[in-house]
Amino acid sequence: MPAIAITAAEATAKAAVLALVADRHVLVQRIAAADAASATLSPGFTAFAISDSAAAIAANLAAIQALWRAGTLATLALTDTGAPSLALTAVQVAANIDALQRIATPFAIALADTGTPTLVLPVREADITGFIAVVARITTPFTLSSAGAISAATVAGIIAGGGASLTALPANLAIIDSAGQIATHLTALQTAATAGRIASITLRDGGLNILALTTAQRTTGAQAVARLSPNVQLS
Repeated sequence: MPAIAITAAEATAKAAVLALVADRHVLVQRIAAADAASATLSPGFTAFAISDSAAAIAANLAAIQALWRAGTLATLALTDTGAPSLALTAVQVAANIDALQRIATPFAIALADTGTPTLVLPVREADITGFIAVVARITTPFTLSSAGAISAATVAGIIAGGGASLTALPANLAIIDSAGQIATHLTALQTAATAGRIASITLRDGGLNILALTTAQRTTGAQAVARLSPNVQLS
């Protein structure tokens, strides 16, 4: 459904005009980033739309994340020209990654930490796509760590993600995924295994652990295949 983003004051001043809009629509309340912590939805509005500078978004990111958690953040946009850079620590990125995913305009992230900070990969599969999209915006050095086994799609996404490159992947990763996903992402797994990033690959299908690979795949993916758990049968 189309959304009309206006301030509460504009909605009051233009109530007669809004009443003439025949198509179904929703009203989202436009606010500045600095107002995120104290903002309340005015009558008739369904969520908030925030448009502000990169500096203002970064300074109020925790409050904006709170709006997302409350289900009242509709859109988030930076008003700077070009692709402005948000100066954030790794902790801020991790804590506010949902809000960062909502930024609809071009942007980059420069980590403000001293040295090379570490970001922890999400445990839930549902979180990884957004995580990859955000960390791909990071332009300064960082590393990744894992709190447990990750999927083949996660490895492939990180390698393809630009900022979250192969060099950021931790060593000795445990990969657990279905046979279909292992086969689909075998090239990425081979790249990571060759770089010494994968310790083991386990199938989670249940029953007979059969992985269907062509002769060519077995050859080009030899390093990944070598890390398959002993109970996996190739066909």
